[in-house]
Amino acid sequence: MSSRPTKCRGGSRCQRFTAAIAVTVLVVFASSPAGAAESYPSRPIRFVLALSAGGVMDTMMRMLAEKLEPALGQPLIIDNRPGASGNIASDIVAKSAPDGYTLLVAFTSLPVLPSILGARAVDPVAAFTPVTQLVTQPVLIVVNPSLGVDSLSALLAMARAAPGTIPYGTAGVASIDHLSAETLSKRAGVEMVHVPYTNVGQEIKDLLGGEIRVAFILFGTAQPYLRTGQLKGLAFTGAKRVPAYPDIPTVAESGFPGFEMLSWFGVLAPTGTPPEIVNRLNQTFVRVLQEPDVRENFASKALEPIGNTPAQFGDELRSLVKFWGPVVKDARIASE
Repeated sequence: MSSRPTKCRGGSRCQRFTAAIAVTVLVVFASSPAGAAESYPSRPIRFVLALSAGGVMDTMMRMLAEKLEPALGQPLIIDNRPGASGNIASDIVAKSAPDGYTLLVAFTSLPVLPSILGARAVDPVAAFTPVTQLVTQPVLIVVNPSLGVDSLSALLAMARAAPGTIPYGTAGVASIDHLSAETLSKRAGVEMVHVPYTNVGQEIKDLLGGEIRVAFILFGTAQPYLRTGQLKGLAFTGAKRVPAYPDIPTVAESGFPGFEMLSWFGVLAPTGTPPEIVNRLNQTFVRVLQEPDVRENFASKALEPIGNTPAQFGDELRSLVKFWGPVVKDARIASE
C-alpha cells in the first residue's frame, strides 16, 4: 500500500474540503491560549472598580482609559461596584471568565479582607492573577475649619479630652483611611467614632456640611477643597511631604516617628487568565504609566506610579495578607 497522500480530484468539492480544514485549524488555534492571546483584545474590556464614582480611583482610571484605549485598540468600560470594602467587586471578577475581558481594579483593602471577613472574603491570592500595581498615594487627615483645630496634635488633644465623641469619616471598613485612623488612634491613646462611607461623594458632602468634621481621606479627593479653604489638611500619612502642599506635615513629623500608611491601586485578572494576555496588559499599563503627561498629572495629585511586574505584584499581595492579619487583630477591626 502506498504511503503517499492521496491527491484531491474533486474540483469545487476539493476546494470546499480544503476550506473546511483551514477553518477547523483556525478555530482550534483561536480556542487555544496562544490563539486567544494572539487576537486579544477583540472586544471591549470591562474594568470593575472597587470604589464609587467620583473618587481618586475612578478619576485615575478614566484618565488612564483615554491612553489605554488607543494602545489596546478597544473601548474600556468602567464599572463602579463599591461596597463591602471592595469584596463585592472582587467577587464579580473572581467569578468571571479568565479571558482578559473582565478585570478588577482593587485597592488597599484587598489583602486585608481575609482578616476581617474570614471565609466570606474573596481570597486575593487564590482568586486572582496580578497584572500590575498602578500607584500609591498617602492619606490626608482633614478637618472642617469649624472644628477649630489647626494641627494634628490639637485634634488629638480634643479627642483625648472627650473620648468617643468625635466622628471621623473614611472610605469604609478596612480601607487604608480606616486602618490609618485606627493605627494612629492606638498610638496616640485616643478614641474616635468611625463613620464608614461607600460613596466618597456623600462623605465629602457630610464633611463640608458639618455632619462629620474629621476625615481620613485620600489626598486627591480632598485636594479641590483644600484650595478653596473649605477643608484644612492636618497631616499626611506618607513618609514625606507632598510637594504641592509643603506646609502640611506628615504624621511622623507630628510626633509619631516611623508612621507611614500608603494607599495603592492595582489591576488583577481572574485566576487562569493566559499569561500572554496578562503580559500584554502589564506591558501596556507600564508603558502608559511612564508617559510624561501621565506622570505630571499623577504628581499633582500625590500619586506615585508603580507599574511593577505580575510576579512582583503577586509577591506584594502575599506579603500584605500576612502583614495585615496581626494589625487588624491588634486594632480590633471588625466588619460593620
